[in-house]
Amino acid sequence: MKYTTYLEDFDYAQSAVDRRLIDELATCRFLHDGRSIVFLGPPGVGKTHLAIALGLLTAEAGHRVYFTTAIDMTRRLSKALAENRLHRELHNLTRPKLLIIDEVGYLQLDQTQASLFFQVISQRYDNNSAIILTSNKAFSDWAEVFAGDALMASAALDRLLRRCTIINIRGESFRLKEKRQAARSTLNALINTSAVSAQPARTTKEETAMTWTTLFLRPGGQFLTKKRGQF
Repeated sequence: MKYTTYLEDFDYAQSAVDRRLIDELATCRFLHDGRSIVFLGPPGVGKTHLAIALGLLTAEAGHRVYFTTAIDMTRRLSKALAENRLHRELHNLTRPKLLIIDEVGYLQLDQTQASLFFQVISQRYDNNSAIILTSNKAFSDWAEVFAGDALMASAALDRLLRRCTIINIRGESFRLKEKRQAARSTLNALINTSAVSAQPARTTKEETAMTWTTLFLRPGGQFLTKKRGQF
């Protein structure tokens, strides 16, 4: 997996996720029911965190788990198709007790990739095998996920949602919140440093801040600094 996360580290208050539902999923009964889990929501709200945490619990219970992103999975399948080994690659994705597919809808799939993605969902459904899937796309927009093919999207959703728990996560992005807090801490540190070194000694903290540096945080998380007079 891309990194390790645990349920006890998840901020339920910020995301407004029903903790009782997550606790029920943590029993791993969904695996034996062949029930899938879909986490929906905007970027940064904890979808991948919860998916990986449930995957780790599954592994600790002695089951095989496979983690991938949608684009990586479909690229590997496309390569396997070109090399006449698609059956083996599909078997690698249908054999584990749990398949976690992250970032569905983040990057565009072509028609071949969309068709291969559908095959994975269909085969795991036929095998009564669970999938955990994360996506920033509402189900009404899943034709975009399947390269504009509304019929294929409908067929995939029919299989995926027949035995499924859907969790919509809303709230502020954890990553943007952390970046804003980091920017605030950095700015405070600069203000405090300049307040100590500023001359004359009567200069106030606010005046020092104006003659020092102002920090901004762009949505992507990049720091932008500007000296006074550059605004």
